Amino acid sequence: MNAEVQISEAILRLIGAFYCFGSIIGARMITRYSFLDHALDAISGKPAPWAERFRERLMLAGLVPIVAGGLALMFLSPFAPWLFGISAIWQALYLGWFAPRYLDPHDDPGEEGRAKTWRAFWGYLVATALVLAAAFMGLLRGPGGLLAFTAGAVATVAFAGWLYWSMRNKLTNTGSPFAGLANPEDPSEGGTDLPENGFKIRDPKDISVIIRPSWNDGSLFRTDIDDAVSWGWQERHLSEFARDMLAHIGCVFRKVADPYDPRRCALMNPADAKTIEDEGKPAFDLLRQELGAERVTFQPLPAPVEPVLTANRVKIEPFHLNASIWSLDEPIDQNPRPICEDEFGISWSLARHLNEWADDWQPAHPGDDDGPDPAQNTWTQAEQDVHEERGRVLAVRLKRELAATDRAHVMVYYMTAGVGLREAHADMEIPPLPAPRANI
Repeated sequence: MNAEVQISEAILRLIGAFYCFGSIIGARMITRYSFLDHALDAISGKPAPWAERFRERLMLAGLVPIVAGGLALMFLSPFAPWLFGISAIWQALYLGWFAPRYLDPHDDPGEEGRAKTWRAFWGYLVATALVLAAAFMGLLRGPGGLLAFTAGAVATVAFAGWLYWSMRNKLTNTGSPFAGLANPEDPSEGGTDLPENGFKIRDPKDISVIIRPSWNDGSLFRTDIDDAVSWGWQERHLSEFARDMLAHIGCVFRKVADPYDPRRCALMNPADAKTIEDEGKPAFDLLRQELGAERVTFQPLPAPVEPVLTANRVKIEPFHLNASIWSLDEPIDQNPRPICEDEFGISWSLARHLNEWADDWQPAHPGDDDGPDPAQNTWTQAEQDVHEERGRVLAVRLKRELAATDRAHVMVYYMTAGVGLREAHADMEIPPLPAPRANI
């Protein structure tokens, strides 16, 4: 009988250890992914949806009773059934009611993610049932007095405090992914956007800003250098509500803007400028309160993107460097230079379609940075022909946009299987473009 009890106790301790240390590892993964997400937000200037941030905080909060229950079960404490039960009820309410009703419509986790979460919940219910059965059988005879409760409470509070510290310091000076590259002459501000001499340029604390929507640079810009204000600066100096309101302005703009405009400032209906102005005024008033009225201005429409001339001859070709536009101005003994689609002065729609075209090509053409391996090509000839025709259409669209922005002299080429490089001309026939809203 003693052997059976010892085996049962060992199994219970293993279950407790699994949930205790598994939750700690899970918390580290959540904070790490959140750290990377915030780093990407800082680079792109696009904040994560509010539902995603709120879900992240709920998941971390839900790990606290799981850790406490696991710790109690490791010591066979009579507190374990209560903690497991509380955690199971928390998870049931979150998965069965709160998340589907309030979070999933704004931040859909996908079928696979939802299925994994439910499988973990069913496993936890089984573990909870085992813990309750163990309590009924009198196996939870560990410490249950005030001292044990205090020790467990201290450990749980320490874990919760570590979670709070980890989340709070994701993008502060000590937790920022840019902290090690920050300007050593000004340690008071966190890093931001652009590399210069090996360091990150920082937005000064007392900058004046202009609220102005854009396709991919956020809705807040510095008035002195007309550059996007970094997401790190916004997190330090603006409330979360103000940041959400700025993100809302960008969403409103993208719904009414013309994605085919190479200047990235036109609206499909000019009358919608009033809509952007009305939707942006609350953010304007709030930022004037938070930063000072003299430091904030509001411009409902974005500034036109100036034509960029980075090459006189370019080609459209997918490759393994996640680029689709390449400069052909380099000497013949040098490789073509990739050109960023969003820095070439072309429309949002064309830039996105070029990205998609290159992304579609890569999985079917395994290789390395030296090029694809023809022996591993998984496309049929028909699929290759369809992709080649898409490239021709994109090349003609690029030529037309360059001509519309005073760069008609730039020569545009696209690749063909039989001939190699062929030049695209603005008068070439291509299918009509779909309705603008289909491209947003």
